[in-house]
Amino acid sequence: MNTLKHIGANLYVNNDAVEAIDFLVDHKLMPKTINKAFSVTNQEGFDLDMIVFNPNEADDKFMHFKLEDFASNSDTLFYLVNMFNFLSEKDYNTYKPAQKKLEDYLYMLPTYRALFGYRTVEEDC
Repeated sequence: MNTLKHIGANLYVNNDAVEAIDFLVDHKLMPKTINKAFSVTNQEGFDLDMIVFNPNEADDKFMHFKLEDFASNSDTLFYLVNMFNFLSEKDYNTYKPAQKKLEDYLYMLPTYRALFGYRTVEEDC
């Protein structure tokens, strides 16, 4: 059962712990212990998934973000980077690693776009 909620552009989010754990196990990304914060990313084709675990939250310890065709919309990556930057002011150990992982994807965006065969505006002229 996939309960990802569309929150704009190519971004979906889910807070269901069972689905997040299923995703982590299915993709062999589950950490050995879940007593401390972690964030993991998984890229399948054009899509990028990120799961952030915050053990300090009373509810919704897991956040699963899915960016469909992530290279086509850099605004969504910028949005998430800024969101995690803001959240890291209150919980650095949980949200700064997530921010850094997405910044790596932003840095590599031209490479992904070339790899996926996107044409730049300059090539259309």
